[in-house]
Amino acid sequence: ISLKVNSLFMRPELLKREASQKERQRILQNLSKTLQIPVKQMQEKFASQRGFVWIKRQLTENEERNIRDLGLLEYGDGLGLAEETKRHYPNRELASHLVGTVNIDGLGLEGLELKYENILSGQSTKIASTKDAMGRRIFEGNEGLLAIKDGQSLILTIDKTIQYETEKNLRKSVEEFSARAGSAIVADVQTGEILAMANFPTYNPNQTKGVPAEHRRNRAITDTFEPGSTFKSLVVGMALEKGRSPKSKIYCEKGSFKVGGRRISEAEAKEKFEWLSYGEILKYSSNVGSAKLAMELGVPTMSQLFDKLGLGQKTGIDLPGEVSGIAQKSELKSIVRLANVGFGHGIAVT
Repeated sequence: ISLKVNSLFMRPELLKREASQKERQRILQNLSKTLQIPVKQMQEKFASQRGFVWIKRQLTENEERNIRDLGLLEYGDGLGLAEETKRHYPNRELASHLVGTVNIDGLGLEGLELKYENILSGQSTKIASTKDAMGRRIFEGNEGLLAIKDGQSLILTIDKTIQYETEKNLRKSVEEFSARAGSAIVADVQTGEILAMANFPTYNPNQTKGVPAEHRRNRAITDTFEPGSTFKSLVVGMALEKGRSPKSKIYCEKGSFKVGGRRISEAEAKEKFEWLSYGEILKYSSNVGSAKLAMELGVPTMSQLFDKLGLGQKTGIDLPGEVSGIAQKSELKSIVRLANVGFGHGIAVT
């Protein structure tokens, strides 16, 4: 949501006319203390030759109250408040990687704030004005203000409750296994709608100062990894689509076999499988069975599987920063690479 806040500005030349040197020094010292701005930095602002200088953008309620209580706004147009909008994220870390952040001017920097900047920000306009002899602006009517169009709202497919539970359990798992990071996505398989997309580590978009870049990254769409054994089910599925019987069996070489001068073995050395059905290959997560199945299906069929799954391509999700992953169909011509792909190695996916 956007909140109305005030920002403090100064017109140095006007302030010189409206306040004595002693008064300006008092103003400088009080502002430095109230706003926690070093005196030297404040002196540079007061000495500026520019017609307009921001003292501090987006004041807190306490800062604004102190400025008023100290009587620092009683010097005509030399020092004043300008109303602006400030982005606020009431749910803090919840879906922060999706929602993203904006800069101090309200322009999207990350996430949906960046992707949909053009519809969220509204339309700016120019307002004509003249200046009097004192340098003060005189606005001619309000037709310019009436031409400003507010930005639109954005409604997501994200389910707030599912998002919360996903983030909570993801954090628990990352901490339990001492992982560096983790991602989780919950999708409606009938429509493709994303109901939750979580990443850990996370961050509070209301307080981005000092937050490491790796905490702000939406790892679900920017990071790639080998799918590993999860890919075995897709290879088996492709075999079934090609008309093979679920009862078909593959000889698994008692746990190890050579292909192209390389040896492929089961993950556990104790596994000495011989004949396994497709279901048993998945049940025992057999590397050898999956590798041999990929070799039996051959390059054309495995290339077709790549295309069906969109491997090596972006999904086109409406978030900035998505990568395509790595899946070169031409490399399947290598018998070793073809076998490795059978158990999810040699390719990278988001």
